Amino acid sequence: MNEIKKRKIGFIGCGQMGESLLSSFINLFLNSSHDDSIESIGSFSQVQNLFYLYDINPDTRKKLSAKGFKNIGFSEREILENSSIVFNCVKPQHIDNIITNN
Repeated sequence: MNEIKKRKIGFIGCGQMGESLLSSFINLFLNSSHDDSIESIGSFSQVQNLFYLYDINPDTRKKLSAKGFKNIGFSEREILENSSIVFNCVKPQHIDNIITNN
């Protein structure tokens, strides 16, 4: 698990599924002091810097920015280029388009 914290984690799609996964990662990294195998990362802003986020909806990107996330992309490609791990959190009918265009 500590190895994951050394990487940039990308999310393509930050709707219900993406936001739920993102929240789970944040909670794990912030509250990992109970597990000796997982080193706590520190502050919320430090945890936020681990993630590169993209959503097709500009309003969702604005909300993420308002929550303090700094690494918000404007395309799927930007997330793919800046992340070593990527979670594709889009509806199944959109996956082919993302894979084909990137």
